Amino acid sequence: MQLVKNISVNDILEDGVVEGLRYIILKSEFSLNGYIERPVNLPKEVDNELYWSLDVHGRFSFSGYIKCNDDNFSGPYLGFDTVHDVDKIPGSATWTVKDVQLECIHVAEQLRELERKLE
Repeated sequence: MQLVKNISVNDILEDGVVEGLRYIILKSEFSLNGYIERPVNLPKEVDNELYWSLDVHGRFSFSGYIKCNDDNFSGPYLGFDTVHDVDKIPGSATWTVKDVQLECIHVAEQLRELERKLE
């Protein structure tokens, strides 16, 4: 069974497209979360060894389908959050929407590179 996250377009703080993959940024109760569209030929499971080599903040914490009231944002996504122990160290920088956007771009580029390696 696939995890489904229901959102409204009003929940999206920022979005964009990099390497043909859409990304969206959402705010949860405790953190900002980045979601990057998962290429269809890559595994759904976030603990798949193909993903272990990727540089993703705290690793992926979400793999599933995001359903939005605007179908342009609906689809399969991989996601990460910014609420890890290292994020709570006094004096550590607080994640901004721009920081999460840059991480989404970085992850999208890596996903496309991984996809090319599998061809």
